[in-house]
Amino acid sequence: MIKLGTAVFLCFLLILGCDRDSGPESTQVLADLEAISISTQFDPLAGDELQRFRGLVADARVVSLGQSRHDISEQLKIQAMLSRNLVSDLGFRVVILEESFSHGLALDDYVATGDGDLRSILNNVAGWYLWDTEEVVSFFEWVRRFNETEPQGGRVYVFGMDITAPALGVRRAAAVAEALDPGSNWASLEYGLDLHVGDMWPQSLQRYSRLTQEESETIGKNLASLSEFLAGRAGGADAIEEMRLAALEAEIGVRAHNMFSAAGMAAIGAAREDGMVANVNWILQRAGTKARAVIWTHNLHAARSSFQMPQLVEGDLLPMGVLLDRHYGSKYVAMGAAFGSGEFPANLPPGKRSFSSPDRHTVDGAIGALGFDAALLILAGLPESSSAHEWLSVEREWRMQDTSVFLSPLRGFDAIYYVDTVTRAQLTPLALQRHSPQAD
Repeated sequence: MIKLGTAVFLCFLLILGCDRDSGPESTQVLADLEAISISTQFDPLAGDELQRFRGLVADARVVSLGQSRHDISEQLKIQAMLSRNLVSDLGFRVVILEESFSHGLALDDYVATGDGDLRSILNNVAGWYLWDTEEVVSFFEWVRRFNETEPQGGRVYVFGMDITAPALGVRRAAAVAEALDPGSNWASLEYGLDLHVGDMWPQSLQRYSRLTQEESETIGKNLASLSEFLAGRAGGADAIEEMRLAALEAEIGVRAHNMFSAAGMAAIGAAREDGMVANVNWILQRAGTKARAVIWTHNLHAARSSFQMPQLVEGDLLPMGVLLDRHYGSKYVAMGAAFGSGEFPANLPPGKRSFSSPDRHTVDGAIGALGFDAALLILAGLPESSSAHEWLSVEREWRMQDTSVFLSPLRGFDAIYYVDTVTRAQLTPLALQRHSPQAD
């Protein structure tokens, strides 16, 4: 039996059958794919590949860099390299992670001041083993060095956008509310904070499922009251930054409660996507009308089109990227990730993983058939008359985390980056202590 925590991870991925008639890829499709592919080592981009990447993102306000999995070393390094280019050459000044908003604030303090131990900060972010790796450490050490050389007002800001670990923020919001309203009992109300112990959101979902309707309604009412109170204070002319942050963290608490209380996997996933988009919009409004952001997230959040998991949920699922596309239009650029094969060791989370070379009828396999060690495919502007345009427009099987989904590459992404051989991201020493070995 599949455990609930596994079933809900990353929008409740479920192993899908390959029952769609994809057929063998024609020589012409592969030739068309090769024509839009740039063989690259990625670090650094240079020459034509650099110019084409800059052309893709030149007018963007938001660029999402997707991942096939959260634990691939090569994809994290590519995200870091592309982000360094966006920051140093194109003026992007906001980095947003698929991480709890409240937990992300400590990371922003580090890149602003250099105070604290970066590995300890990353080891204390919420939930999964996503960011506490040496690849991520290396990137944020670079951000810190960049900020040291920038004049005041030109530094890079770092934020989380997720709503799945609200307890830290709700606790801070309640303390701010009580300070604003002496004698009140905001800090002692029942907000369900014990449901989020450990900040592993699949476990939080399991705990929510055991609440009575009355208990859930009490938590919801208290969170709504806290949010309403702080929103009123944050909207005043004398509001300070602490009030605005508290108001947002209380709102995230409401959104998280609604997500965990929703009926059905599709509704839970939709609430999460809506919440992340709301946070991205808040961050960019705070940063100013000229602010430009790069988002590190999974393909299934970055995609600008719907995707399907027919063995789990009927109909289309709408990721965050669809909502960002509606809000920012052509100013939103989504880049997806694909890979070939590799091995993960059994003594690191999530345990032993063996990735064989994928079939050519899949997105990963079709790109892999081109024979590149690493490649950048620019899909934007692909001629409609090409065989690749037709093939990429159809929902194709695409490897995501430990399973597959059906998603149209051309509708979902403006570009795809590919690495043929992947390895496990290098956990920090603290992360190795935190995560007990897992094996299949």
